[in-house]
Amino acid sequence: MKRQTNIADSNRPALQQYNSTALMLMLQYGSPTVELRTICHLFGFKDEYEANRAASEGRLPITVSKLRDSQKSPYLIHVEDLATFIEQQRQRGAEEQASWTKRRSA
Repeated sequence: MKRQTNIADSNRPALQQYNSTALMLMLQYGSPTVELRTICHLFGFKDEYEANRAASEGRLPITVSKLRDSQKSPYLIHVEDLATFIEQQRQRGAEEQASWTKRRSA
């Protein structure tokens, strides 16, 4: 009897290349890319216009891209890049907290 292929099984190797943070982001946003306007608040921008201006001037701490060379095309961020940025910020926060703890106990 032929085993029916489960879609989740067929996608498993492709998903294994992502870390858990990237997978969670992909599940949250439903795509491997996220529009900057959707997550501009994560970078401290009050609105998408401010974030787009920062992206066009190269002032974002993360790689952004466009699928077309057009002013109307939205800036996109790949979930792997966003996940890496989040993990780096997490590590930086942990290191800061550890240094505060050392100072208190000294």
